Amino acid sequence: DDDRPYMDLFRPGDVLLRLQWLGGYWKLPLQAMDSEDLRGRIVSVAKQGTAPVPGAHLHDVYASLGDMVSLLFNTNANSLSHISLSRRYSEFPEFSAFVCSRLAASMRVRDRQRSQQILELARSSIGKLSGLQRDLVLSYIERNAGIYEAMHSRWQTAEAGFRKALQAMPANATARYLLGMAHLEAGNLSAAVVSFREALLLDPDFKAPYANLGVAYLRQGDFRSAAEACRAGLLRHPATPQASYNLALARVALALAAPNAGEEGGAGV
Repeated sequence: DDDRPYMDLFRPGDVLLRLQWLGGYWKLPLQAMDSEDLRGRIVSVAKQGTAPVPGAHLHDVYASLGDMVSLLFNTNANSLSHISLSRRYSEFPEFSAFVCSRLAASMRVRDRQRSQQILELARSSIGKLSGLQRDLVLSYIERNAGIYEAMHSRWQTAEAGFRKALQAMPANATARYLLGMAHLEAGNLSAAVVSFREALLLDPDFKAPYANLGVAYLRQGDFRSAAEACRAGLLRHPATPQASYNLALARVALALAAPNAGEEGGAGV
């Protein structure tokens, strides 16, 4: 009988959600909207910061969402078991496999065995399918299977998973980065460099490959390339301690290698 408005969230029956915008922001691209650089004026980057969104635009977004918010958070109607997800999206098997594999990824720390079971079910559910959609989902599944192995330091098995992910979807930038990590752990530094650079070609805003590309170059003793990789990463992601640390190591190594060459140990490095 409590008539306080927020208690509507906890009443049986239909769920009523009252939503109040706390605010919103635009992520800014590198270039202005009238720039001839298509990518520069569309893709946002961390270093450019944000801009406020007018309240009218926020209400437009909320109106466009319709009843999506209440449907998402109505836990009475939306069970997140892999069985319910599979049934709900049975007409779209690729999407069903994708959301089930997402569920598996979300529980791989708290319930490893269950996570693997759901991932295997998702893989088998699209085994007889073909086409681009199936390949994209399979790449995601194999990538997560590799991540599971990497979490247990089974890097050789993890590498096989990442290669399967790339076989299904060669443009999977995350899988290429993770393959680079497997190479790095195995001491295959040249192969790690190639994989990290390929990941960055596919996704230049991907922070992690910059830092670990620097690590690979440092271990090779290629301190100039390490410094270059770190500077490139810091240009896009200034608040990256790993890149700053690796850059410092590269600069010290260059300075020690050429103590009489001021230009090598100075700001240019």
